[in-house]
Amino acid sequence: MNADCFFSIGSTHRVCQDYALANSQVPYAIVCDGCSGAPHTDVGARLLAVSAAQHIRRGNYLGGDIFNSVLSQVYTIGRAMELPIDALSSTIITLSVEDGCFCIRGVGDGAIIAKVKDSQSIYLLEVRFPSGAPYYLRYELSSRDRMNYRTAFSNEIQFVSYDNDGNELVDTREISTPSWERSLSLEFYDLCAIASDGIRSFVSREVTETGIRNQPILPMEIVKEVMDFKGYQGEFVQRRCRKALARFAERGWSYTDDFSLAVIAP
Repeated sequence: MNADCFFSIGSTHRVCQDYALANSQVPYAIVCDGCSGAPHTDVGARLLAVSAAQHIRRGNYLGGDIFNSVLSQVYTIGRAMELPIDALSSTIITLSVEDGCFCIRGVGDGAIIAKVKDSQSIYLLEVRFPSGAPYYLRYELSSRDRMNYRTAFSNEIQFVSYDNDGNELVDTREISTPSWERSLSLEFYDLCAIASDGIRSFVSREVTETGIRNQPILPMEIVKEVMDFKGYQGEFVQRRCRKALARFAERGWSYTDDFSLAVIAP
């Protein structure tokens, strides 16, 4: 199989706090999105991604338990580097191939995208937090951090899919564990991708009689463009994303948040 990834800084950011990794030999794909309001989360996102990649290469999938091992390793490294704890405030999503399925595991928000076999249909599942504040793996470092999160924010997570007419289908649940998991059969899907929540930050610049406003662009519109691959060799995700972003710019579209995408394809 072939795997590749892409990440790019949003227009409102000084530093790109998204990071992505992909490997065709194993294969795996990883996306991390650091909190824009915390210090050095670009470093934390990279550490989390590299640690998760190491665990996957060693065959240590272990369901959600992989994240406990990742957090322990990265916390030790962060202390040695004298990083503030908040530097580890990052989401993480991993994508791997196991037992005939694309297996996606995550902590925090983001999106899953898959192409249906022998079809142009695209499956999109967004993971959201109603409060706007995603649960970060670093909150698992102490019971106080977990309690503070639940006190300050809603203890809910949403899984948002779409029907054939583009209407949102929202499944709201309480956060019972820090991680969530989904699997998609290789019998029904050609390829699978994971993305940061930057996929929801695309806007079009519209000039009106009273001024200029940014109109949100539906995530599915972005997905259709960035997933329109012509082939799966080499840096196929980077090629496609660069072309898509160039087209968006021509239309006056931009993205305010960092954007990252990682894909495993045939």
